Amino acid sequence: MPRPVESGKAWEYGLAVQFREILNSTLQLTSPRETAQEAYTRQSIAEQTRINKAANEVAVFLAYHDLRILDVETIEIQSDQKGELGDVRDILIHTPDADVGISAKNRHAAIKHSRLGKQLDFGQSWYGVPCSERYWAAVATIWDDLEGRKGELWRELPNKELWYYKPILDAFMDEITEYGIPELIMQYLLGRYSFYKVIKDNGTVKIQSFNFDKSLQWGTPIKLPSSIVHMECPMYRSQNRRRTNTVVMYLDEGWQVSFRLHNAESKIIPSLKFDVNLIGAPVTLSSHEIAFG
Repeated sequence: MPRPVESGKAWEYGLAVQFREILNSTLQLTSPRETAQEAYTRQSIAEQTRINKAANEVAVFLAYHDLRILDVETIEIQSDQKGELGDVRDILIHTPDADVGISAKNRHAAIKHSRLGKQLDFGQSWYGVPCSERYWAAVATIWDDLEGRKGELWRELPNKELWYYKPILDAFMDEITEYGIPELIMQYLLGRYSFYKVIKDNGTVKIQSFNFDKSLQWGTPIKLPSSIVHMECPMYRSQNRRRTNTVVMYLDEGWQVSFRLHNAESKIIPSLKFDVNLIGAPVTLSSHEIAFG
């Protein structure tokens, strides 16, 4: 079974190729396309066919609705490092007047995979305000304990969510509620630039317009939040208790974000990863779904 990262890169390559085919088949895709191209060639013929069909639907739809794309000069597949710098656009269609950006997702809609850790200042990284002494004091003993267990297996820890995840999430909630800047948090999570998100699933592809600055020709402009309304650990659906590994942030303008904390590695290190998902968006977020099966 293809790895999720490889499948995602293959989807990026398929999109870039289909845009090239319908816009100007003589264009050369710019670096770093090699990694994405190799991922595409390792997919089964059936999956390549699905990618091509879905990507063609996206390319035709966006070229029809955002006429800037017709003036394409080059098509670039961006490196993953761009995302770490706040640019979530996987593909850039360069035109004389603007760059039209596309975020490509294959069978998932996660928006970020940020980390918390012993020396990771999320406040500084996310919204430009260093984490407070209160936050560091609240999490210090937890990270120190994990540092001392470095190399052991996470699965051998009893009650890891209650003993480690929950107190870290509590400190995270207190800190971000007190000092977080909502607009900058969402720009960190969603990216600094307007973009089209395209999500390929089994037989369908969804196109969404994150039109923050009114630069996109398709999609209603949407507002970033100005306040955090509430943060809490949600309830389990079938149990009368709250989750100990997940926080939901409710913001104004209809934004809702889920942060699920987990150990990404089998062996213990003094760091945990967030799986961040957008679970609520403004009603003005434009979305269009196409069947391609």
